[in-house]
Amino acid sequence: MKWLLSLLLGFLLVAYLALVFYANRAVYGSRFDAEYWRDKYENSQWLLPQSKRGIGDDGVYLYQGHLLIRGGDPTLLNAEVPPLGKYAIGASLALFGNGQLYGFITTTAALIVFFFLTRTVLVNTTLAIATTLLVALDPLVTSQFALPMLESLQLLTLLLTIVLAILTLRLSSSKKQIIYILLTGLSLGLFSVSKFPLFTPIVGAPIVWFLWKKTRSSKFQFAPLFAIFSTAFLIGFLLPYLQYFRLGHTLFDWIGVQKWIVNFYRSANLKPSFGSMATTMLVGKLQNLFTHAWEPVPQWTPTWTVLLLVFPIVCARMWKRYTAMVAALVATVVLFNIIPFWTRYLVPLLPLLYLATIFFFAKTIKRLAPIAIAIILIFNAWTSYRVLFPTPETTVTQFLYNWQYGLFQDMYELTTDEVKTRMARDTFHRIGQTLYHDGQIEAVMIKPKPVAWNQWQSPQIVPLEITYITRNLGAFAQTTELPVVNVNGTWRIPWQWEFLVDGTDETKGLHSTVNLAKRGTITDKKKAAPVARDLDSWLVWVTPKDIDTSREDAMLQFLQGLFDKRVAAALFHLRYSQQPRDLPVALGVARVPLEDGAQKELLSYPGLTLTPAFYRWTEGEEAETAGYVGNTRFIECCSYLYNTTLYDGVSGWEKEYNEMLKGRNGGSLVIKDANGNIVRTILSVEKQDGQNVEL
Repeated sequence: MKWLLSLLLGFLLVAYLALVFYANRAVYGSRFDAEYWRDKYENSQWLLPQSKRGIGDDGVYLYQGHLLIRGGDPTLLNAEVPPLGKYAIGASLALFGNGQLYGFITTTAALIVFFFLTRTVLVNTTLAIATTLLVALDPLVTSQFALPMLESLQLLTLLLTIVLAILTLRLSSSKKQIIYILLTGLSLGLFSVSKFPLFTPIVGAPIVWFLWKKTRSSKFQFAPLFAIFSTAFLIGFLLPYLQYFRLGHTLFDWIGVQKWIVNFYRSANLKPSFGSMATTMLVGKLQNLFTHAWEPVPQWTPTWTVLLLVFPIVCARMWKRYTAMVAALVATVVLFNIIPFWTRYLVPLLPLLYLATIFFFAKTIKRLAPIAIAIILIFNAWTSYRVLFPTPETTVTQFLYNWQYGLFQDMYELTTDEVKTRMARDTFHRIGQTLYHDGQIEAVMIKPKPVAWNQWQSPQIVPLEITYITRNLGAFAQTTELPVVNVNGTWRIPWQWEFLVDGTDETKGLHSTVNLAKRGTITDKKKAAPVARDLDSWLVWVTPKDIDTSREDAMLQFLQGLFDKRVAAALFHLRYSQQPRDLPVALGVARVPLEDGAQKELLSYPGLTLTPAFYRWTEGEEAETAGYVGNTRFIECCSYLYNTTLYDGVSGWEKEYNEMLKGRNGGSLVIKDANGNIVRTILSVEKQDGQNVEL
């Protein structure tokens, strides 16, 4: 009967792996686009800290794996993260043209090794398969199957190290023991370069302890075996840096890199989230390391609560017989509770907690163990079902974020194949940015209405309220119903340009005309002199394709001085770096009069042009009383786009008399077809200068 149960559990395990592959078939079937990921990485927060174009760790490892497998220097690419995992992801890219398959391969391999570990510890094949199935069904482990992340490889090398160590300690043959101790050291070395080796001492110390105990009562000598183990460990640790040495670096250079990695983590600004690991497992709440807000953990299952509550009992029962192993587990749990913590860090720990819990069940509640295992299987299966077959909510949220910040190349990635057949990514990006450029759209606010998300219904409709804020003519709004459809298990947007602005398409675009108005002048009665007024100035534009890259840094420093350090040079670069190369980008209004010499110097930089504008002048001892104006429509991080429509008084008299002082630019925003005919008028505004105020 046991063999039949084992066969059934084995079938369920294989069937689940097949289901995982089926659920992620679109992900595994996609092809890596090196140019897209290069552009995304180079314009992300990793290189431009203020960038809104974020890239997750999985994207970073994917792109850097691509570079490393082609001979890149591992210490120049995200050097604080050891290179083994990135090489493995790069190998997946080289072999399959897909980095996500790495996740399936490494997680599946880890489950195979875990089965051998559980079979060795539990001495029961049926129980070993059941425990492996429990781990496979764990929602966090399930999520790793389609991710190019490092935790799955860390888990694989950890389990391999433990299995090899057990085999080493059980052998009596000196020849075989030498081979296995060598493999154990090599595996521990690879484990240590799968991620930052914080847990290497915790894993290595019990191995050395057991090795020392074994040699005390046998013919083997501890020193030679320890030397073999240490040498193999060093080889495993150095192996992923082989290309680094091939590029001409020395061992001393490598030691310097390791010092830098240690200092990087010591000086990191992330504050420890004390107890966050415990709350994650107990109630499914994690403290975000950046916002410090408590957030729900999507992969949480009630099983985690059981694992953590049972853990102290397991430790107490197993302490005398398995002191070193229990101490290692306790140290790991404590460490996780005092370091900056993300949920995925649990991946290497969870299988060991499952093993310890099932071992405890098998020893203490033999009759109830099958029922407990069945209940845990049900909990895990239900949560993993939601991980494998999610609702469109995450896709829609990301799509709307990209839309809001004009990241059309990233929006394109979430569209249907029909859209991608109709146009290339560059074309899609250009159409979107051209609409924003010609409509002078500077900010977008999108408010989705509540939706009853469904995992299977396709299509689903998301009602949106969208507000666009233009640079000179104020805001306009529209409502849109955005569809989302399921394509091979992934949610995609069947995009049409009318969703962006009603009436536009590939042939119909936006056109703006502007007649600039002035904000009113504030005059001091006593001095009979103005203390705040609009003066003639220039709006500075840059056309990216015309920039002389050899002079770009000098250009940016000149602009920084021109704008009175209100915007750092790096932020100016951020404003135009992701735009189509031939579209001019407005940087800001010069806040000081541009004399002929200054204009000549500015225009000497290729790519810079000027158009007439006004700037708000205020200075002297009355400046604080007069007050200041600011952009009250949206936050400007990378520009200074002063005009009377966009800016309001934010302090002093400017704020007190804002309604009188405020003017309104005139002009229109229309949609034109390919022949220049107006097909729709969106905004039509009459120019109105602000009133002067005498105080």
